[in-house]
Amino acid sequence: MPAFNRLRRILCFLVIALVPVSANAKSFTVPLRFYGTRPAIEVTVKGQGPFLFLVDTGAGGPPARADASLVKRLGLRLQGQASSSDGGGTKVAIDEVNLPDVTLGAFSIANVAALSRDYGSIPYLPKLDGILGPAFFKDRLLTIDYARGTLTIADGTLPAADGRDILDYEVVEGNLSVPVSIGDQSAKAVIDTGNIRGLDMPAEAVRPLRMATFPRLAGNSVGLSGTSLIREVTLAAPLRIGRHVIERPAATFSEDFHEWNIGSALLQDFVLTIDQKNRRLRLIRSH
Repeated sequence: MPAFNRLRRILCFLVIALVPVSANAKSFTVPLRFYGTRPAIEVTVKGQGPFLFLVDTGAGGPPARADASLVKRLGLRLQGQASSSDGGGTKVAIDEVNLPDVTLGAFSIANVAALSRDYGSIPYLPKLDGILGPAFFKDRLLTIDYARGTLTIADGTLPAADGRDILDYEVVEGNLSVPVSIGDQSAKAVIDTGNIRGLDMPAEAVRPLRMATFPRLAGNSVGLSGTSLIREVTLAAPLRIGRHVIERPAATFSEDFHEWNIGSALLQDFVLTIDQKNRRLRLIRSH
């Protein structure tokens, strides 16, 4: 009986984790190809590939990004230029292109607008050819299951927010943001699968909190506006997201961080489903 009960609990979890869709709804599942801690998938563009594209829920704006080398390889014409910023206050011009089609598994979208620059220059990770942002999946449910290593695109919607597993989110400066708290501090945190770290916080938000460890230098953040120091500390109070409690969270902070941001190092413990039609997000612990 104990073994049967364990099996029943596993099956119940799988049923809960599935996206609710109608009998006639379409669902497409492809394997994840991780880019460090971050989810990525293989796609074809213009019938060529496979190319490795990061799945970045923090990439607001156009549906995609295309590495400059991919644009050159496919012989794509530049459509113009846009102004872009990495949040540090520096604006730079960035190329605009149009991808004739982007196909992953049995799912394909034609005429995908994309920004283009050098996105794949990290020497210790695989070559990155592009990025897919939330707008690419806007008409369907997107489920990222880190533990099973799958990405699912499906028709349907999430149930109404319950404040526990299913949360309403706001779009703040183009990013999906949900309410979180640590101790007596509350904030809106960006859900950002493109962030390699776990929890980023502004330095001024960390200072009043009780620390469980002494801050240490964690590295540098390199963006369009330059390089800034990043420090990491373990906080004594738990991080709360809906009903989920993360004890002694490790927070990275910098004077250049201006928002709370939850990245893939923390999200990899969850099954994440995004319903952009109703601005709802579901988080279910995978273990």
